[in-house]
Amino acid sequence: MEIKFQCLHSGKCCIKVYTQISLTGGDIVRLSKHQNMSIKELFDQGYIGLKPFFIDENVFETEIGLTIPCKFRKDKRCIVYQTRPLNCRLFPYWLITEVPKERLKDFVDESYECIHRINLSEATRKKYDQYKKRIVRILEEEAELTDDILKKHNLIRKINISTHQDYQQLIKQTENLKRSLSEVEFEKQKDELKIGFAIQIIQESIRQDIGKIIEEEIYSNNLINKVASIEKIKEIENLKN
Repeated sequence: MEIKFQCLHSGKCCIKVYTQISLTGGDIVRLSKHQNMSIKELFDQGYIGLKPFFIDENVFETEIGLTIPCKFRKDKRCIVYQTRPLNCRLFPYWLITEVPKERLKDFVDESYECIHRINLSEATRKKYDQYKKRIVRILEEEAELTDDILKKHNLIRKINISTHQDYQQLIKQTENLKRSLSEVEFEKQKDELKIGFAIQIIQESIRQDIGKIIEEEIYSNNLINKVASIEKIKEIENLKN
């Protein structure tokens, strides 16, 4: 029997810090419109910000991302579902179209029932793959616009947490965790500690009004008219139905 993907609202991909979610300029514009908030307000009220993303074990690169746990999740539901970020839309479609079912456990543990219960027909898998490719195409185009803004203002930074003076204290915290957690849970908690540490470094070292910078760049370069509309993305959503 075919079992398609259905969100079970566990919130794992919304609240776990190790699932950091990057945003494109288009994501920011669409969230701003949906919430009837200025782009600067989204930053100032902590919905989004400059966040660290792993590029190596102890090295991060800064990008615009959602604050995790996601502040758009209320009463176990996404309040911006119609305008949710492109990376949110891709999960888990990129995974279930590219990874054989028997290998899914290498990427997500069995607590992600929404993924491990899936049993797709070949026709549905093709629909999901077509959907994924269309979303990825938009994401790549919009991410380039966002990266250009960050580069212009020197906001893409590499952060090596192992060079920070408090790194050894972080190591002690992870060693304490190792004694009480399974290997899988330990790796997740270790990543969360490292991300939290990197966030602290960003907050201490980058003092610009990032929300103001992003808002001014988006409007002055007319990027609002260069990103995908909500209507266009809704059309693409129908591909997987």
